[in-house]
Amino acid sequence: MFLFSPFLSFLFFFFCSFFTYLFLFLFVFVVSFFFHLFLFFFYSLFVFFVFVSTFFISFFYAFLFVVLFFCLFLFFSFFSFF
Repeated sequence: MFLFSPFLSFLFFFFCSFFTYLFLFLFVFVVSFFFHLFLFFFYSLFVFFVFVSTFFISFFYAFLFVVLFFCLFLFFSFFSFF
C-alpha cells in the first residue's frame, strides 16, 4: 500500500538516496564551517588551529545531523506501514 502511492514512493526513494544524505552532510558542514570560522576568528590569532578545529567541529555536526535525519526517516517509514 505504501509504495503504490506515487508521492509516498517518491519520498521513499528520495530519502533513501545516497545523494540526499550527501547533500545534507555538505550543506550542514559548509554552514557550520563558515559559522565557526567566523566565530573563532575573533577569539584566536592562530589560523591553523582555527581552520583545523573548525573543520572537525563542522564534520561532527554534519555527521550527527545526517545520522539524526536517517534515524527519523527510519522511524517514520516504519510507522507508516501500520
